[in-house]
Amino acid sequence: MRLVKWCFAVFCYVVTLGVLYVLKHGLRRHCPQCGHVLANHRRRADGSFKD
Repeated sequence: MRLVKWCFAVFCYVVTLGVLYVLKHGLRRHCPQCGHVLANHRRRADGSFKD
């Protein structure tokens, strides 16, 4: 019974990580130059990215 609870807890943890990964990488916009999430990039006044 203890093993079943442990396996269920590990399964829930892995599913939660998977959902968070999909939310971050699948639904958010990414930089066309490097692939990072756009929210992490600083921009110039004209809208272009700072390197």
